[in-house]
Amino acid sequence: MIQPAYIHDLLAFALAALFIVLVPGPNMTYLITCAASQGKKTAIFALLGSNSALIILGVLTGLGLNTLLQAVPNIYYALKIIGAFYFFWLAFKMIRNGKKTENEKIKINRISPLRAYQTGFLTNVLNPKAVVFYIAIFPQFLIPSLGHLALQGTGLALVHALVSFIVNSTIIFSVNRVAVFFHKSERIKTISRWGIATIFSAFAVRILVK
Repeated sequence: MIQPAYIHDLLAFALAALFIVLVPGPNMTYLITCAASQGKKTAIFALLGSNSALIILGVLTGLGLNTLLQAVPNIYYALKIIGAFYFFWLAFKMIRNGKKTENEKIKINRISPLRAYQTGFLTNVLNPKAVVFYIAIFPQFLIPSLGHLALQGTGLALVHALVSFIVNSTIIFSVNRVAVFFHKSERIKTISRWGIATIFSAFAVRILVK
């Protein structure tokens, strides 16, 4: 029988997950960009990819990921560097694709759902915000006395993924409607591309200096 105290902890975790999801980060930025440029279906696949990353992080945390990273901090620093360069790469691609469209006057090919899933996964698994959440906050909701920590981690990660899906899918469908108007203006499209590239670059710099 599930104890009331455990239900209380689960609700507290869901609330913490909600706060983390609502804080703007590279994952949310990519989902918004994907929804605006590729459509809601492709953006949903990207969201599924990012949520898959959460589940894997939850399982790994249950297996002792936080202990490993605390014991060998160089692994965490390596992840930070990889994540920063990945977000720099996303910013570069955003600008390069925009110039390609302007110079060659061609339409950029749409990415496949699988590609969107992979990018969504990498954007979240290399996102320090998600990693720090699973190192610092997530373990506090694991109860060693109940055993099966990997199973507990999976369950909590599924709660996090559910909260993420509800919030981000709402954003995706809202952005998709607004994007129809934005894409009618080449000037607005150019400004948005450079703006998003700047945001990704800012995330990358913040990762490196924090």
